[in-house]
Amino acid sequence: MFVLQNSSVFARIDLPKLFGAAWKPGEDPANRSAAYENAKAGDTLAATEVVDAIINPNICVQLGQAYRGAVVASVHAEEMSGRNKLPVVYAKALGELALLDVDDSLIQINRPQHTDASARARFARRPRYSGAVVAGQTYLRVDDVVTSGSSLAALRHYVEARGGLVVAMTTLAAAEAKYGHNPTKLPVTVETLNRIRTKFPGPDIEAIIIEYGVAPSLAHLTESEARVLLGFESSLAARSSLLAGRQAIGRRG
Repeated sequence: MFVLQNSSVFARIDLPKLFGAAWKPGEDPANRSAAYENAKAGDTLAATEVVDAIINPNICVQLGQAYRGAVVASVHAEEMSGRNKLPVVYAKALGELALLDVDDSLIQINRPQHTDASARARFARRPRYSGAVVAGQTYLRVDDVVTSGSSLAALRHYVEARGGLVVAMTTLAAAEAKYGHNPTKLPVTVETLNRIRTKFPGPDIEAIIIEYGVAPSLAHLTESEARVLLGFESSLAARSSLLAGRQAIGRRG
């Protein structure tokens, strides 16, 4: 049996394999499978095909044993082409195999459009959530992909600010490591935090990420988010990017 740290993400496969999941003869293997594209656009049957092609029942059982009493939590996520069904279907399958209750009442109430977005766009376009959280309840958070960890981290902040506890996170796939960082390792490192504080001395940079809902503090950033922050030339540049992201979300709904 294995136990995940609540700050790490268990991903089943890499991103190219997810794109090609449930591929059918006659489809161009250089493109994303029709089942994957349809699942992202809101087709529940297509999402079931993709999840069935990926999921490992034995690992689901192990997760259930490791986190007995936890509630599997998915989010209704809206993409440009429709409501992404992969997280909800994955949560349902995991719950059935792990013998855990499933809560799909959490709603993402905006459209940050993270799919295929740049790192800076993901950093600026923050997902926002609505839905009840049971104080004292443990949660196992699921999603379809971890890229920068921003969506997983944002929901974790939402749940834990309301008295719940996210004990583990799992996704169908993980994006490739960039700049030597594995996206399944969420917490910002001490070294990266020190680099941020050296580059942006004073309280302004932390006040900015709090103001724009990026994280409750610098220490709550993911390592990927922190590296994006380091890429800005100044606190003013970071604020301008976040303001543009908030305005973009407002226009998209």
